Amino acid sequence: MLVEFNILLLLKLFLPPFIYIMILYLTAPNKTLNLKIAALCFFGGILSTNFVQLYYALVDIVATNPFDLQFFSVAPREEICKLLSFAGVMMLFRKQSIHPVATMFYMGIIGLGFATFENFMYGIMYGESIVLPRSLTSTLGHLIFGLFLGYWMGLGKIDIGKYGNRSLFGFYMYKYKKLKMGVYTLIGLLSAITFHGLWNYNLTVSWMAATPIMILMIVFGLSTSKFGSTDLNNHYRKSLKK
Repeated sequence: MLVEFNILLLLKLFLPPFIYIMILYLTAPNKTLNLKIAALCFFGGILSTNFVQLYYALVDIVATNPFDLQFFSVAPREEICKLLSFAGVMMLFRKQSIHPVATMFYMGIIGLGFATFENFMYGIMYGESIVLPRSLTSTLGHLIFGLFLGYWMGLGKIDIGKYGNRSLFGFYMYKYKKLKMGVYTLIGLLSAITFHGLWNYNLTVSWMAATPIMILMIVFGLSTSKFGSTDLNNHYRKSLKK
């Protein structure tokens, strides 16, 4: 009996997300990102693909065109399942104080785990050669979707005080913190679904223009995420002075 181990496939699958995680770790505010929690989030993202299959079995959305398929079926299904997985992992650390920027990054890492297993399945279906290009593109896409959602979840956790809210909405959200977290999570989920749907829709209908548009989306998504993490950290530091 001959046993072969495909070390090259393993590297293609796991090396890019590992590099992305280390970049998040090194760019996060000092001592905010815990690598143990990050690892659990990554494996939680892998397990979230099982939620997608369960979603398929329980909810059937019939789409007649690419727009409806991507924005109302594929994107919501995957982002909701990743959010459920994130919530499951965070339940293990509910007694632990987690920095808002770490919340944002952990949600992004859930996306990395999801994308890694998705790349593995695509490799089985279409050949190993597709894995590395997807690890450099779609994996970044899922990271960005997660960061978009995580930003709003992190923002929802920040308490800037009763008089730090300058709008009627902010004042009302201060009084009902659980409602605030729910509203902000919903905003983040819609942001992730919208960007995810646009990503998939572009790949479906743009033909020759799909790749340059995808690159622009990656640049925009990463730049926006960097701005978001800085904004979160600034809001959090201000909340400590209230």
